[in-house]
Amino acid sequence: DRTIDLLPIQFFFYFHLRAIILLETTPTIPLEHLNKRDKISYSIEEITRLANAERMQCKLIATELNIPLLRHVMQYDNTDHLAVASKLWRSNL
Repeated sequence: DRTIDLLPIQFFFYFHLRAIILLETTPTIPLEHLNKRDKISYSIEEITRLANAERMQCKLIATELNIPLLRHVMQYDNTDHLAVASKLWRSNL
């Protein structure tokens, strides 16, 4: 079983972040990308566990830094950049 290493929250204080943008997708997309890039087969369960850990860490960091967490589910088309920009604009960032 592969372990998930998380960066310590203190690490993020150095960057003076104004928001966190969490880009999400179905587990099959990163599964395919990682398989092509790393030539390692991951299971859907591992990718789901990684995505859940990432989401929880983003929530924790956003809370600790008192900044917004903006989530976007990727469509992998020409609407993604406009949707993210719109979320940033609506958040006055």
